[in-house]
Amino acid sequence: MMTRIRTGVLLAIATISTPLLPSALSFTARPNTDGQSRNASSARRAAASFQETDTPPLLNVPTYSVATLNADGTTNMNILSYAIPTSSRPDRIWTLGVYKGTLTETNVLREGTCVLQLLTEEHANLVPLLGGTCGRDVDKAAVCSSKSMPFVALPQSDAPMVLPRCGRYLLMTVDMQQDVVDGGSHWILNCKVERMWEVEDGTAPHLMGAKLRELGIISPVGRVSDEAKEEILAELGLE
Repeated sequence: MMTRIRTGVLLAIATISTPLLPSALSFTARPNTDGQSRNASSARRAAASFQETDTPPLLNVPTYSVATLNADGTTNMNILSYAIPTSSRPDRIWTLGVYKGTLTETNVLREGTCVLQLLTEEHANLVPLLGGTCGRDVDKAAVCSSKSMPFVALPQSDAPMVLPRCGRYLLMTVDMQQDVVDGGSHWILNCKVERMWEVEDGTAPHLMGAKLRELGIISPVGRVSDEAKEEILAELGLE
């Protein structure tokens, strides 16, 4: 008798002390509408903060000049808006954007070669000349010489002449059959780097886009500013 009573008590205690299993619980979850409302409100505020613009981002990138050979063997130079390394193996490839209608376009499409020059702050005053005038109208070599920046020859004699004291010189070739893409306002050229040179005694700091904007030489969209262009045209008597 005592054994049965004790057994029953123990069973009752075990039953009372055993927690309810989750499956035994019955409830209905209420949707968190407050959280959803806050998220929707935040999304509307974020969407309202967007404003469409025609101005590209103000990237602080190095400034490059491209030297090309004219039909008579002399050298023309221009400023490139777009130049970026895009591959390193098996060949070192740079992608250049060459503006249509320029003498640079005519030369590089004819010759299939050019020299990319990494400009330094010493060359800042040449940007309006090189990028704001056309080599068909201006003898850029003569003007650069008058500004104490005469064109000089690279060790490879058949290459275009270059500016002195650039940060780097990259001699490039482009396969006209497969490496030229019509990009609308520009030709997109995938150029192979054949040789590179640097100046042994060092150079000034690289010329960056932010520096040119600070000096008022280029506009926020990366072109030679109207003021800088008017000044160089007046200097050359081409107003």
